Amino acid sequence: NCLEQLSILGIKKHFFKLLITQGRLKEDLIKNNLSKSDYEGALLIGDTEDDCMVAKKMDMKSLLLCDGSRSENLITNMNPDYIVKSLDRLSLEGVVKYFK
Repeated sequence: NCLEQLSILGIKKHFFKLLITQGRLKEDLIKNNLSKSDYEGALLIGDTEDDCMVAKKMDMKSLLLCDGSRSENLITNMNPDYIVKSLDRLSLEGVVKYFK
């Protein structure tokens, strides 16, 4: 699961809030759990077209992982702000510096 992966990688501490859809609509989940000032410009990490579209619609930055069910080519064509091959290769140092 996502929380376990983040803990194992030692990067969970870098996240302000983790929202996991579990069958709910991503846009609604974000709107119901964060204020607009919290999510505008925030980083949405995902691995699907929907993740990228929701991020753009809500004025968020998008980081898509290539280790899910979508090909790297498809993810590249979605034009996310960032692309990472897999969660274990995610360098939060660069991302954290960008958002400070």
